[in-house]
Amino acid sequence: NSSAAMGEGYAWFAASQMLVDSPRANLKFFNRGNSGNKVYQLAERWQTDCLDLKPDVLSILIGVNDFWHVKSFNYKATVETYENDLRSLLKRTKDALPNIKFVVCEPFLLECGNVKPDWMPEFAAYRQAARNIADAVQGKSTKLRFVHGVTQELDATRDYAKDKGFKLSATLEEALADPAVQA
Repeated sequence: NSSAAMGEGYAWFAASQMLVDSPRANLKFFNRGNSGNKVYQLAERWQTDCLDLKPDVLSILIGVNDFWHVKSFNYKATVETYENDLRSLLKRTKDALPNIKFVVCEPFLLECGNVKPDWMPEFAAYRQAARNIADAVQGKSTKLRFVHGVTQELDATRDYAKDKGFKLSATLEEALADPAVQA
């Protein structure tokens, strides 16, 4: 629960809010995110950085570098690589930790810095891949069910979420406050 170990991104924000909201719950947070990693790199260190910690809840935000490195660093992969690798990682996790709860965050890009506006239509496929994973399990699994999503594009995804049977919020805090999340 060290602020230095949590970084400065969404992991820090989520952990801070949950610790403030539930100070007596004895919650422990670990941030094992490495800036610049792609899914296959995460998988290489998954045993130590995730499975050995035996978390009750796993929040994962990955995918930007899987796309960006294709565009800027000649990384040879596709959106299918990203989707298959992430699906495999989640299955590996569920097999090892059957009672784990997932918070899968949709990857996002901001049109600034190195990001070119014309990348957005192609990047949409990576965001769709995260939705595909939800489609694969939503309503078809007793072990994993998506009940709440977080997106900055509420209007664009509202019909999708309604069709799949889950709520949407603009912030992780709102999603975690939903009693159906059980995180």
